[in-house]
Amino acid sequence: MTGSSEKSPRKRALESEEEAIQATAGERPGGISHKKRKAVELDDELFLWTEDIIPNKLKKYWIARYTLFSQFDSGVLLDEESWFSVTPEKLAAYHARRLACSVVIDAFCGAGGNSIQFAKTCGKVIAVDIDPVKLRCARRNAELYNVANSIEFICGDFLQLAPSLRKYNPEAVFLSPPWGGPNYTSATTFDIHENLPLSMSALFKAAKGLSDNIMLFMPRNSDIDQLTKLAGPGGVCEIESQYLNDRCKALGVYFGNLVNYQSDVVDEEVPEQYDPGMYD
Repeated sequence: MTGSSEKSPRKRALESEEEAIQATAGERPGGISHKKRKAVELDDELFLWTEDIIPNKLKKYWIARYTLFSQFDSGVLLDEESWFSVTPEKLAAYHARRLACSVVIDAFCGAGGNSIQFAKTCGKVIAVDIDPVKLRCARRNAELYNVANSIEFICGDFLQLAPSLRKYNPEAVFLSPPWGGPNYTSATTFDIHENLPLSMSALFKAAKGLSDNIMLFMPRNSDIDQLTKLAGPGGVCEIESQYLNDRCKALGVYFGNLVNYQSDVVDEEVPEQYDPGMYD
């Protein structure tokens, strides 16, 4: 009932899941314990959404759901955070064209938006995420798009796992670290060292240990000078404003052999019920 303080079975189940995950945190550095795996063996219906159960805070994302996943109605799974953190499908497809190679690492794969598209242009995708719930969603979503066989899913902290990923001989690394939630737009300039919930210096160093060909997907208000300095003395990077429905969604920052001097225009048709405030 609207306005009731009583928690729904869905809410209680998700809270129990979170408690179980927190209780087993840190049991295996860089990875996920057997107990944590059991903690996410919940019914898929907990991550399926319909208009009648979507919370008010997510309704603007619901309106643009087909922008996130064109096959949303096939049974796409999302946790709440993924609604505002997954890369819109057409941007993800563009990233996949830019990073086409034999092996790519998606270091923060989330619900799989980018990994699914990478699987269409790359021979193999190594999809990493520290959150077992998101990884479960990503695996299911990849199955819906018939690309799961091209993706290896690994649950763990990328910063800790990075050395072990060298065995895959990746040609490129895609970094879309958590931006700290939708409130990143409240800052005039997004400080990539202070505003990210992890160390950008450590993250970039870990990625460089795997490949010089790196792409960062960052907030549109990120500090350009800070991004440029990641290339190092005498280094070169390409910073590209990426647009969706004539609005700048984010910055794509390319290093190594990914740098070029001519980029495609990324745009798409406006969804029938597009909310112009979705990407504000």
